[in-house]
Amino acid sequence: MSIYVVSRITAKPGAADRLSAFCAENVVRARAMPGCIEHDFYQSASDGSFLYLEQWESGAAFDNHLGGPVVAGWSEATDGLIATITIDIIYPDRVERL
Repeated sequence: MSIYVVSRITAKPGAADRLSAFCAENVVRARAMPGCIEHDFYQSASDGSFLYLEQWESGAAFDNHLGGPVVAGWSEATDGLIATITIDIIYPDRVERL
């Protein structure tokens, strides 16, 4: 069964453009991962907030993504750019917040 991931991110003041550029590159890499059905991000026109929407074929495909190269560089690349982030993983029978 597919799972969905919804991430809400707020950039630190002055960091939205750099975060946006990184997110655009990250989406391209994530879409190439096995099991990725959808991986998109949206940026608010009025503030430094972002929304990631992902769909994965299975929990195993998402776990593979989490352990792969796309996520491995995330913390280092976004260091100093993110004020807040919430990640909800939506399974058929439950929702988990990371």
